[in-house]
Amino acid sequence: MKKKVIAYLSAISISILMNPVSSTAAELSERDKKYIQVPFRAWNEIINYKIPSDNKVQIQIHASKNFDEKAKLLFAKGVQSSVDQFAGVFNPGDTIHLILATNYDDAIKFTDEVIAELPEYAEYKTRHLNVAKNNFISQVSSFAGGTSSRGCLYPGSQLGDKGGSQLTTCPELKGGAIYWFGSQPPNLEIVESIGNHEAMHLVFSNLNKMNHYRVPDWIIEGTIHSISLAKVTKNGNLTNNPSLLQPAPKWVPLEDKKQFDLSKLDNQNSGDESFSIGTLAITLLFSEFGAKKVFDFMSVVGFPRQWKDVFLESFGYSAEDFYKKFADYHAWYFYENGFNKIQGTYSSKTISCIKGKTTKKVSGTNPKCPKGYKVKA
Repeated sequence: MKKKVIAYLSAISISILMNPVSSTAAELSERDKKYIQVPFRAWNEIINYKIPSDNKVQIQIHASKNFDEKAKLLFAKGVQSSVDQFAGVFNPGDTIHLILATNYDDAIKFTDEVIAELPEYAEYKTRHLNVAKNNFISQVSSFAGGTSSRGCLYPGSQLGDKGGSQLTTCPELKGGAIYWFGSQPPNLEIVESIGNHEAMHLVFSNLNKMNHYRVPDWIIEGTIHSISLAKVTKNGNLTNNPSLLQPAPKWVPLEDKKQFDLSKLDNQNSGDESFSIGTLAITLLFSEFGAKKVFDFMSVVGFPRQWKDVFLESFGYSAEDFYKKFADYHAWYFYENGFNKIQGTYSSKTISCIKGKTTKKVSGTNPKCPKGYKVKA
């Protein structure tokens, strides 16, 4: 799936639908208090979950001479952050190649350079250069990002899958490739999160090759986007930078004033809602079940079982039941001023909690360490 800049930016825009309002504890209902905690619990789960390893994944940059230097450093920082947090899914000696091209000739040159080091990347070259051609020659969009996590062109690949019993995943690479074709996005604040996002596609692909093929995009993109936004959210930018607490205008119902039916996205593998609505839904899932269960689900979902059967087994209730839960949360978020209640009520702070050699960060208005942990001095 091609990712156009407008789709990506709409999911992390810092625009706001309504003017924030202040709320006091006395004005909040029990329903408010329950749902206000959702993004904070999700954020804590995401930033504290790791798949550790002593492996050091290398980052190799192939960049056009006129590629913005600050954008290059921020993008690489985001990629490195994700692969370091989940280094355990990679193998010793793995290298992530960043293809940062501002013109079509460089895109060709850099993909050939990657093939020289990762021969199997040749299977991805045709699709990736088609994206570059659309950007630089057809000028379909000003920026496109993607990875070697899926979508290579060869018989049996995702694009050749006819919905039958057989599906051949893309070839494994010793690391992977991430491309950025075009000029930098207009807002440098989002560049690090884009690097986080694209690297997480490689993380989940390494965790389980099938998860990119057998679940709806609202799950893939929502999970990855939730993680990438949480990783760049800091205590000082909760309300003025892209974060879990700064939603985009695209997070709106498809039918005004009606509860959102998440099942509408089950067969939609493109469009803004896979990012925006998916992120809101997966944030709820992270907050209720924790990061480990979400990652465990992503590690086992795939052929021949249907994703809904694995969902039921992993989380203890059906996808249809989750649709109902999300519809209620979504309605509160938009129709009951939920977003503004989150913004107006919470002045969050973060503490570090230690237990032996383990450190966890906890955020909230009055954060407390989990049982067995103590506040780091």
